[in-house]
Amino acid sequence: MGFTALQVAKFTMGFSTHELLKEVLQYPAVQDMKVTVNSCGKYSMIVGGSAFLGGVIAGPLGLALGGIASSIISAAVGHNEFKSVPYIILYEATPEQREKLAILIIKYLTSRNIWTLGDLLYFNKEELAVGIIPIITTFLTKYMHYSVAN
Repeated sequence: MGFTALQVAKFTMGFSTHELLKEVLQYPAVQDMKVTVNSCGKYSMIVGGSAFLGGVIAGPLGLALGGIASSIISAAVGHNEFKSVPYIILYEATPEQREKLAILIIKYLTSRNIWTLGDLLYFNKEELAVGIIPIITTFLTKYMHYSVAN
């Protein structure tokens, strides 16, 4: 009978995926990470089109006013299109995706000789965040197709 990597990790590390992610996602550096919803292209097309149309209709002044007005509107509409990384991982990732992320983090932690939740709790959070943030960033871009903004 074979064991999955997560079953082995639970046995050796003594805590679940949820506990691990809950602890790691509380790190201040991770909480400060934001994910953009990929709509920048849409808004750039709106701004460019409005500036072009304003330029055709009213010349240089219309070009400026069209660009300014559409930029303000695009900023107002796209204001809430940034989501926090903890929110994405806890509420939008599937259980399989969370398991995959936990396995990647566990591999990093074991390379740092962190074997239990107690070790994780007493280790320097800022130092761990330096290694965990690239793992989370890669996971979000590769497996969930988000863009991470720092």
